[in-house]
Amino acid sequence: MRQKRVVETLYHQCWNELCGRLRRLYGDGPPDPQDIAQDAFTKLSQMDNLSHVHNPKAFLYKVAFNIGHKSIGHIVKTREFLAEQLEDDEILSNEVCPEHQLSQTQQLDALQRAMAGLTDKQQEILLRCRIK
Repeated sequence: MRQKRVVETLYHQCWNELCGRLRRLYGDGPPDPQDIAQDAFTKLSQMDNLSHVHNPKAFLYKVAFNIGHKSIGHIVKTREFLAEQLEDDEILSNEVCPEHQLSQTQQLDALQRAMAGLTDKQQEILLRCRIK
């Protein structure tokens, strides 16, 4: 019960400040500062025991910064992978004929329409699944 009160108190006292600091560090996203903060509070609330934590606020901030850093690393790796795939000569030299280009354009348009209907979180999950 004490742990729940600690997390609730931190949430009310630190939410805006934490989101502001994350926004200054990582910008407006991706990753979204509010998503990072929410993940940090979730991790904190899922811990079995907070009695070993001497400064819960500092611990929360460290968890949030680690989540943000890990997310940035994942985004960088994803972008590098996509750039690498787009530079592949084999992919670029595949059948350059009008029918093939029209087909690819139609497929890309359909994919973009489908992706536009997804939430940001769903888009991120889809990208992670397809890349991995």
